[in-house]
Amino acid sequence: MFSAILNTDVFMSDQPHFLQFPLKEKSFTSVFLYVIAVCAAAGWVVLFSVRAEYGAIVALVALLLLFITKIEWGIYLIALAAFFHAWEIDFSRYPWAKNVPYLPSINAPVVDFIALFFLIAVLFAVLLRFRSLRWQRIPRLFPKGIWYSLFLVIAWISATTAYEGLSGLSLKYFFRPIVFVYVLYVVLTLILLQRRAQLERVTLFLAWLAVAIAVFGLFGFVQSLFAGGWPRVEPFAVFGIAPLGYNHNMIAEVLVALLPFSVYMAYREERRDMKILYMVLSMVVFSTILLTLSRAAWVVLFVYSIAILFFFKKELRQHLAVAVSRFLVPLGILIVLSIGYMSVFLGSHVVASSNSARLVTTQIALFYTKQQPILGYGPGMFIPLLTDTSLFALDFGDALDAHGIILKLVIETGIFGMITMGMFLWTVLHAVYMQAKKNEDVLLTVLFFSASGAVMFQLFNTSYFNSHMWFPIGLALAGYQLSKYGDAYASQE
Repeated sequence: MFSAILNTDVFMSDQPHFLQFPLKEKSFTSVFLYVIAVCAAAGWVVLFSVRAEYGAIVALVALLLLFITKIEWGIYLIALAAFFHAWEIDFSRYPWAKNVPYLPSINAPVVDFIALFFLIAVLFAVLLRFRSLRWQRIPRLFPKGIWYSLFLVIAWISATTAYEGLSGLSLKYFFRPIVFVYVLYVVLTLILLQRRAQLERVTLFLAWLAVAIAVFGLFGFVQSLFAGGWPRVEPFAVFGIAPLGYNHNMIAEVLVALLPFSVYMAYREERRDMKILYMVLSMVVFSTILLTLSRAAWVVLFVYSIAILFFFKKELRQHLAVAVSRFLVPLGILIVLSIGYMSVFLGSHVVASSNSARLVTTQIALFYTKQQPILGYGPGMFIPLLTDTSLFALDFGDALDAHGIILKLVIETGIFGMITMGMFLWTVLHAVYMQAKKNEDVLLTVLFFSASGAVMFQLFNTSYFNSHMWFPIGLALAGYQLSKYGDAYASQE
């Protein structure tokens, strides 16, 4: 009897429910009318209660009902916001939030709120029978998850024995971001991406997003020409909002993950003129990454170039003559100028100072690792540990997070944590690569490049537990499952 239950849907999606009547049509008109009704209801509440937060609550509940019926929209909204991690909602800035307990202490990127909102929508969609899952397919939502589970166990144990008795702070970091990013950017992505056509649309959307961010970055480069210092691509604020922050590494880490999608857009295009246009746009993205002067990005671009020669050697042989005749001169000029500029920049005081800080940080980290090598000092304890190190504070001021995920892991979760996380990332990327090679799946190869680039960048940077790194991993795993099992690999649609 139990096996019979396991072979049926968790919830049958064809059963009637109260939301099917107003929202059963997938037409634009039905959705538009629903949104108008939501806005009218929210406006009525605001006008008659003179409390804007009540209107916001009504609007959120109504939008939740809408997204329950249109759950597939989630992946597009998450993809839109995932690479704008500096675009935050800080409730402490709103006077009305100060009257709500704990709310002023909440400060998070917009994408975190969107992903959490859709996770709730997914749960309600299952309960209200808008979506159905099969119990025996649930493990498909956690591919290679055994290693991450082991990492979580080690991180939990480490948090309970955290540095200076800061277990509460360490456990908070354990849940957010360590558990948070896996659930919302890996598992949720796998839940939402159940069709190959969906994945194709997401990749093309990300390709255009890469172009838009690159153009935005070039405006920042023009501004830097008149600002003094080294001319480089740097993000800036628009109307007081800086969705990409103000640091060159923040735009670089986004573009290295998105570059493969812009190349894929050119690859799949069959019309000659459009293919040339998309190739030019890909070069714009590539050039923008170079102009960030991010050394981590340069390393990723170099590895990308070597990998492309390996992955696409057959295609390169076929089109080499055409590519050389059309792009050799501009590409050659770009490479020569880039190498010259890089050489001068790498010998500058800016780079020397950065190298000095990284070297001292690494030496301090190795010293502390020797004292507690097995389980480390607890998740989130790198900054408190460095803050209490007078040698660093005297020379460099306020402590920053570890420049590199390896340094971060070995200090906070010890050798065991570093090994289990390393095995998780390795098994994920290796599985995606082997599946792409087995099926000669170009799209999956592109997803492999994107995830690999995102991970590689974090070997030298500080954004290892946010959507910049984990959403590309989630996309790669969704592509892996679609390539392996086909559409609806974890659901019955």
